[in-house]
Amino acid sequence: MTNRRTARGNMLDMESMMAQNGDVIATGNMRVNARGDRIDSDGNVIETRANVAKGSYTTTTQKLAKVVSTKEPVTATEQKKAAEKATKRSPKRDAPIDDIIPDEMAKDDWVEDKDGNFVKKG
Repeated sequence: MTNRRTARGNMLDMESMMAQNGDVIATGNMRVNARGDRIDSDGNVIETRANVAKGSYTTTTQKLAKVVSTKEPVTATEQKKAAEKATKRSPKRDAPIDDIIPDEMAKDDWVEDKDGNFVKKG
């Protein structure tokens, strides 16, 4: 048991207080009691705290499992999509920069000044 001393010096046992008040409706709009069980408007337990946590955990982990990506495709359809994507790559992406820029563009009349701005020669 955990005994705590209050600001006035009185001893307070938090565990026994929580056990005594577990069925009390909690303040707020979540419709739960002090233990965390879901309750209806009459105060009857609809779903226990353990079932609420279990349901929340399973739905969250299933969503995460779908979102998480791996380096290798998981299904056959994803493998096909990855293979098609690899074959559709542009040859310009892998080409050297000299092959991409035409000679006319490379030999223009622009130069960089001392401030880093590009200005026409002359």
